[in-house]
Amino acid sequence: LSESQSDLGVEKQVLNPQRQGSLLEALTFNLALIPTGDDASVSGGESSATLGVEMEEAMLRVVFAQLIQLGLHDIEGEKSAAIAAHLGIESSYLPWLEESLRRLAINGDVFENEAGYVALPRPEGESEAAWEAWEAGIPAWTADPALAAITRLSTETLRALPAILTGKIQATGIMFPHGSMSLVEKVYKENPHTDRLNTHVADAVEAFLKERLRVDSGAKLRILEVGAGTGGTSAAVISRLSAYTGHVAEYAYTDLSQAFLFHAQDRFGADAPYLRTLILDLETPFEPQGLERGNYDLVIATNVLHATRNIRRTLRHVKTALGRNGVLVLNELMHN
Repeated sequence: LSESQSDLGVEKQVLNPQRQGSLLEALTFNLALIPTGDDASVSGGESSATLGVEMEEAMLRVVFAQLIQLGLHDIEGEKSAAIAAHLGIESSYLPWLEESLRRLAINGDVFENEAGYVALPRPEGESEAAWEAWEAGIPAWTADPALAAITRLSTETLRALPAILTGKIQATGIMFPHGSMSLVEKVYKENPHTDRLNTHVADAVEAFLKERLRVDSGAKLRILEVGAGTGGTSAAVISRLSAYTGHVAEYAYTDLSQAFLFHAQDRFGADAPYLRTLILDLETPFEPQGLERGNYDLVIATNVLHATRNIRRTLRHVKTALGRNGVLVLNELMHN
């Protein structure tokens, strides 16, 4: 990164200061994960994109039903912060509430005026109907490889939504039941779209390594992955590196949670002798956390930089880890 590049960035508030499993991601990133066009798989004659639109519509109905359960029907011209207070929703979920209200307004479930939002009357039994529609769609969605894992994760999160929003339970308790990675891990490693993107990351890493070896046949790369999480990207990259074991000095697998690091050791330790695991907070300088300045040739970041409070500052921290001619391989899902 050049100095000018590192200065580019946008401010974005993280939903949970501890970067626990993001409820916003769990409930609204599904369309970004759904292949379209040439990437769309087919299930029962319907493309993943078509099923995904149906799923998004059904999800929005359930979100509305859960907010009604919390008391949204009593709202008459209030801004999102006041609505959060009225419903007992924790302030950390205010960005999620704002986005949900925006979508509900587009859908015609709430009306927005200068005073704020007003919940529009709904037919009696609408909440039950919303859940029935969701349950009815599950067989088709889970039969589609692009939607199966997302459907399971979203179903569990939707059921617990009122309790999560009001702080009665933690989102991580739902997303990682009993410490299991299975619900979240499968979203990132058994989805055709994310698998394809992870392959592109592995392609970029291999291309970089090949070019380095062309210049220096004895080169040994140091690679840092930030926010490695359940290891979806790591699996693709480490698998690709198996042919170059003698040319990898270190693969630093980092995240905020020790549980992810244990998971990485169990999953990759035997096949990657160069693996190093380390707790790393992207929000603070890297050197005091044990990473030497300028020590890495590559930094890999998949769907993590957006979850920090200040992307400009985060990129500056990442830059300190890169050596001369170092490269950041950035993979971020977007819903356009």
